Amino acid sequence: MLNAQRLGDWLDSQLDRLTTYRLVLYLLYVYVGAALLFSLTGKISFSVIDILLSLAVLMAASRATNWLISNFLHVPRNHESDLITSLILSLILTPASDFRGFLILAGAAAVAMASKYIITVRKRHIFNPAAFGAFASGLIFHSHASWWVGTQKLTPFVIVGGFLILRKMKRFQMVGVFLYVFLFYMILTATSGHVSHQMWLAVMSTPVFFFATVMLTEPLTSPTALNKSLMYAILVGLLYSILKLRFSPEEALLAGNALTFAMTPGRSSIRPRSATRRKRTRRFVPPTSS
Repeated sequence: MLNAQRLGDWLDSQLDRLTTYRLVLYLLYVYVGAALLFSLTGKISFSVIDILLSLAVLMAASRATNWLISNFLHVPRNHESDLITSLILSLILTPASDFRGFLILAGAAAVAMASKYIITVRKRHIFNPAAFGAFASGLIFHSHASWWVGTQKLTPFVIVGGFLILRKMKRFQMVGVFLYVFLFYMILTATSGHVSHQMWLAVMSTPVFFFATVMLTEPLTSPTALNKSLMYAILVGLLYSILKLRFSPEEALLAGNALTFAMTPGRSSIRPRSATRRKRTRRFVPPTSS
């Protein structure tokens, strides 16, 4: 017990050296790096070139959009914002292999970044930008998110990274409720005699851990109060899990974001102290999120 306590204290001290968004950024780089490694060894079907070129297009479109809109509105921009958004989109949108595909990725990234400036109320954006970009990709460009990050090869990395995120953010209860709803529904609908195998596939071969730890926990579009965060987790969990409702993961999250705004309409758009170290002389900092 004492050694476990010391290990926990040491881990917390290391996590305290990073902001929440910087931690997420580094972990996303790890996930993409792992995907490239498995692509080289043939464990992931997408080629290294397609993954890298798609990420480059997403980063360029995200940064350009962020720069253009922030300059037009005369507000400071945060470079982590476009990096996080583009990295998330690179893991949930299918890597492109032709010119049309790259245009769609660029459009999705541009819509994602624009949403945090345009779809706002009192300088507070309502929707998770990456989820909104993925939704727009399907709605406008008819290229729906594949969430290809949900593979057995990448899931162990996502589980370890997700634990670090939850430890940093203290969001174990919220994510635990979401996963409980997901797994409970999987048990109810599992085919008799194959429950354990289906549960294994539901956990290891789907993007549920990535969704829960990277997307669901985004600070500015999820509730901070425990009771509201649990309501949020239950709603998103149900919409995510019940296939008959026909909600994609990004649509389930956007519905949860709308609920968050409805429950906390007056919440400030200023980021949590644990997520940033901005100077107080700035009157407005545009939201930085995934």
